[in-house]
Amino acid sequence: MTTSTNTPEALTAPAEGIHHLNLAQDMRQVASDYHIPMGDTEIGQWHESLSGRHANNENAIKEFKDYASQMAQGLYPTLAPQIANGLSTETLLAPYRMVAHSMLGEGHDVNFHMPHFNRALTGNVDEKTGRAAPMGLDQWRQELMTNPAFKYNETDHAQELHGQVINEMNAAMHGMGVQQ
Repeated sequence: MTTSTNTPEALTAPAEGIHHLNLAQDMRQVASDYHIPMGDTEIGQWHESLSGRHANNENAIKEFKDYASQMAQGLYPTLAPQIANGLSTETLLAPYRMVAHSMLGEGHDVNFHMPHFNRALTGNVDEKTGRAAPMGLDQWRQELMTNPAFKYNETDHAQELHGQVINEMNAAMHGMGVQQ
């Protein structure tokens, strides 16, 4: 019985050896780094194609990374110049992830493939082209606080701010002679 090399089972089976297993894992990581949606079938097709043309993983991954970079430039045109200069989409999204974690909590799953998180990439408009563009970080911070999908009001950060406001209001009222 012959097993196709582009099935999920074949990509993780030891029969092909560590070379092919690492190649598939590396391709999944590259696709993730560039925010290219890719399932097991597509990874399998690329795996089969690249492993047949390249004697080592390094050359295969370089070709796949070039493909992922080109795809990301098309998917995220306002980030295209930075991606073309070697930065991954994930690297460019790191500041947005950091802001989300600071606002929502470190344990919060920040997934830019989900529509409400994807707004960080598409919630602004490029004035030159009229196309969707990434939000500025201040705009992203406001989005996190005001979009109900993020449940910001339930976070520790929001509770701390609410407490500070109440304390400041109490202090101001006390300073005006108002007794509680």
